[in-house]
Amino acid sequence: MEEEAQKHQGRDRPALFLVDGDLDWVAGDHPIHVPGLFRLEGYSIENFLVSEVAAIEIVVDTSGVMDRATAKARLGWAGFRQQVLDVLLDVFVLFAVAHTHKLGVQTVGRGIGCVCVQHVRRAQPSLDRAKSQQLLQDLEREIVGFIGQDTFDQGRAQVAERVRQLEDPLRAVSGKDFLVPLVHFRVTAASGGRVDRRSLLFRLAKYADLLPLEPLKRALHAAARGNAA
Repeated sequence: MEEEAQKHQGRDRPALFLVDGDLDWVAGDHPIHVPGLFRLEGYSIENFLVSEVAAIEIVVDTSGVMDRATAKARLGWAGFRQQVLDVLLDVFVLFAVAHTHKLGVQTVGRGIGCVCVQHVRRAQPSLDRAKSQQLLQDLEREIVGFIGQDTFDQGRAQVAERVRQLEDPLRAVSGKDFLVPLVHFRVTAASGGRVDRRSLLFRLAKYADLLPLEPLKRALHAAARGNAA
């Protein structure tokens, strides 16, 4: 995308090239300084769509009879958010370490199933701490096998410090591949109805808080004026 943005410079038609943060951003690697190229301050655009307000509205809409106070209580958003951070933040720290060293270790591609279980048939999957702890051990063993324990410990400490200082550490977890599926499980269970997976993103976007996307808004306005930075 950097190459495309560079090629576009000097053309009459204004444009802004948008890229996700991905694991490069999580690790704090490779800052982008290309005019006309904007990298999100988060793993992906989907991270900015996930919110309690949106989840409540989707539960209310899906149930057809539930009020917002009941939907809020059934969602238990604060507990859900903390569980996601407890289970997944350390996993994404190690994903970022592996990505930085270009080791070929599978990371986000493992999918949400690597940290979820389905305890009851036909119930919604849920995060499982035991699976996440096993995954952390497996990742550490794989990464240490390539770069050694000292380099691993240093890299893990650096990335962990960075993500825990973020305004919202949840932005270091893939929205597309992990957060959105987890929200889908949660709102489906809370509503007692069927939440269409294909329309979920549109419904999340409908109620999204746009304030965190103000930097993108400013970049779009600058691009439209022909002075993208």
